Amino acid sequence: DNDEYRRGRKTTHVVYGEAMAILAGDGLLTHAFAHMAANAMRYPDKVAAHLRAIRAVADAAGMEGMVAGQSLDVYCEKNGTDPADEKGQLNYIHRNKTAAMIRGALLAGAELGDPDEAARNAFATYGEKLGVAFQVADDILDAVSTTEEMGKTVGKDAAEGKLTYVALYGVEESRIHLQTLTNDAIEAIRPFDKNGFFEQLALDMLARKH
Repeated sequence: DNDEYRRGRKTTHVVYGEAMAILAGDGLLTHAFAHMAANAMRYPDKVAAHLRAIRAVADAAGMEGMVAGQSLDVYCEKNGTDPADEKGQLNYIHRNKTAAMIRGALLAGAELGDPDEAARNAFATYGEKLGVAFQVADDILDAVSTTEEMGKTVGKDAAEGKLTYVALYGVEESRIHLQTLTNDAIEAIRPFDKNGFFEQLALDMLARKH
């Protein structure tokens, strides 16, 4: 998003240039798959589980996941939205740009434990609801927080006319959506959340200030 700051520090493309920032992203993504493949080779008796985990990350990051969502986000920013389908476009962007990666990370971990279909579906639903909630919270914070609290420039979404929950629904209705998504995530994972870890994670994300 061409922001100058993340977590209170200058972003990579500002410090090292756009070309080096792109290369850093390419290198880290490639390294992730190399690391996962190396672990699959270390445990040949569990190779199928490792391959499913690798597939979960690839699906989340690839052309039907994060890349697809980010592409539509960039397209809408440059060319405008479809007035007849703004809610559909917003949902597609948030489900793929953000939620896909969180869902993929959860599924990758779950797959290593050889889950049954019920557990797999629970983690997928939890990840998607939690991921969209994370992005809704981000949209709200961009509108109401400060640069000091967020560690990045705020107010950019409105200034650039970006398609966000706040732009479509306003801050208060977006907060209602955020609470509903959080509740849905907790309910989905409850049968497999024996020590309450995933419920607390969702509640922490609901209350985050940055």
